[in-house]
Amino acid sequence: MYNILTPALSLQPKAIIFDWDGTLVNTLPLIREAFSVALAEVPHDPKHKNLLFAAASLRETFPKLFGKRAKDAQKVFYQYFETHHLQKLETLPGAADLLEFLSSLGIPCVVVSNKKGELLRKEVDYLGWRGYFSAVIGAGDCEKDKPSPLPVGAALLPLALRPSQDVWFVGDSGVDIDCANRSGCAAILVQEPGQEPFEKTSLLID
Repeated sequence: MYNILTPALSLQPKAIIFDWDGTLVNTLPLIREAFSVALAEVPHDPKHKNLLFAAASLRETFPKLFGKRAKDAQKVFYQYFETHHLQKLETLPGAADLLEFLSSLGIPCVVVSNKKGELLRKEVDYLGWRGYFSAVIGAGDCEKDKPSPLPVGAALLPLALRPSQDVWFVGDSGVDIDCANRSGCAAILVQEPGQEPFEKTSLLID
């Protein structure tokens, strides 16, 4: 399903950290819709509209784009997103098979995402995937979001593991690679065939 861009890894990992949007599922069309609704309803600074293509969390990007109206914009965004996100949730091809395969090998997996933690866990549960993950950490669950290493430490805590090159961090954006490098994990970039390395595929609540 993906091109995998990473140095050769010969050892079986002690654990695998997965990003969510753009790595295991696709909610990109809905994120765009919700973002467009927020732009239409809340005054913003047009010069920061390129933040649509950021993979950082809303609490980091919206203050730059909407200024003092950031909380109003977040409310509009999340109202739209929460209304539709489960019905429009799509799994990426091969994602479920991959998780089942890793489970059969006994390799523990966790999720670290910049999607709001509450929404993230609802999506995991809706897909019936909670059993695949020892921890599911989203935006707002730690003092800082990706690319801070704090969410990585929180995700590995139930496994009694520390970040290391024996822990693989699998994601689709530069934010994921940056987070892996900052935390000391092995970074694995997955992208659609034909995509340029680090081309941004996720928006705002990845």
